Amino acid sequence: MQHHETVWVVVEVWRGIPIAANIFRDQEKAVDYEQSVRARINLMEDETELFEVELEPASAHSGPNGIEQPSRLPD
Repeated sequence: MQHHETVWVVVEVWRGIPIAANIFRDQEKAVDYEQSVRARINLMEDETELFEVELEPASAHSGPNGIEQPSRLPD
């Protein structure tokens, strides 16, 4: 049975440009961080959002970052 890990991502957008995506394993810390960002930004021009993301387990062919790696490079 494969176990999925849940993380929370706080995305900061300043004047329409995404400038940061902060990843948290702990939902409470993510909520606290999102609220602290929201308190210091200009809500008329900037925004922040909290997303829950379910990560798939790494496969046998995944590299150290979970990115699929070819089993053999082409010639």
